[in-house]
Amino acid sequence: MNVLSVIKEKYNTLSKTQKRIADYMTSNPENACFLSVRDLAKQLSTTEVTIFKFVKNIGYNSYNDFKKDLQAQIQNWISPNERIKQAVHNYDKEDSLFSQVIKSEIDSLKTTYDSNSRSVVNDAIGLLSSAQKIYVIGNEISESVAKFCVSRLYQLGKNVEFIDVNVWQSVISCLTNLDDSSLFIIISFPIYSVNTLAFAEYIGKKNLKYISISDRHNSDVALHASISLICCSDTAIFYNTITSAVSLVNILCSLLAVNLKQEMDERQNKKEEIQNQLNCYVSNYYKNKE
Repeated sequence: MNVLSVIKEKYNTLSKTQKRIADYMTSNPENACFLSVRDLAKQLSTTEVTIFKFVKNIGYNSYNDFKKDLQAQIQNWISPNERIKQAVHNYDKEDSLFSQVIKSEIDSLKTTYDSNSRSVVNDAIGLLSSAQKIYVIGNEISESVAKFCVSRLYQLGKNVEFIDVNVWQSVISCLTNLDDSSLFIIISFPIYSVNTLAFAEYIGKKNLKYISISDRHNSDVALHASISLICCSDTAIFYNTITSAVSLVNILCSLLAVNLKQEMDERQNKKEEIQNQLNCYVSNYYKNKE
């Protein structure tokens, strides 16, 4: 969505105070896109409730969704270094930068936890439990989260594989050898990787099951998802943070571990049995050598 165009289209329907917000947004989008709702309200000498009403009047369900679209729109206008510079200059000089950065991370975690109901998380764990093969996709900033997810699932004994969407031969090989028990986990945040979106659209239209981990339910990567999990990726300085995504993956895998307790016990017993047999073979080999 072109946020600035929408603001201009809706301008005449806004209240006097909301027009003042609109004027600030259209005049200073490169600054506004980094402000929290609290900081924006303080900047414009208005209330957070008024800000919420403004974004709702122009078609958004939340300020976070509005800010993400605005960030996406202007991301081509300024370089990453310039975005960092703009964000740094938006902090109040008298406030503690240390405290603000920590608060930003804590707020991101809280928003993430509040955005995912226990029933949705349980549904995701159900899919993970029953999947015979799990493929995890994450590109650019999401890649480290995806590989952390692979590591956790591997520790739980799941048959899991990371797919690099930048290597089409790997993607094609993966998609050629699927069965109904396969499950995908697709992790993506703005600025969305085109290859990740193409992959999500393909498996979605093939009616294959996948769990999306993204910044909102209506993101392109979540469009065809069997289950959509939300992670707030807002951060004080940089364009995105993966703090919440890593935490959510860890929570999912921790709950999954409890759910797979019996299977894990059986797997551990089997490992010990195999280890003992191998040790016997090694001992017999040395005895025969003597």
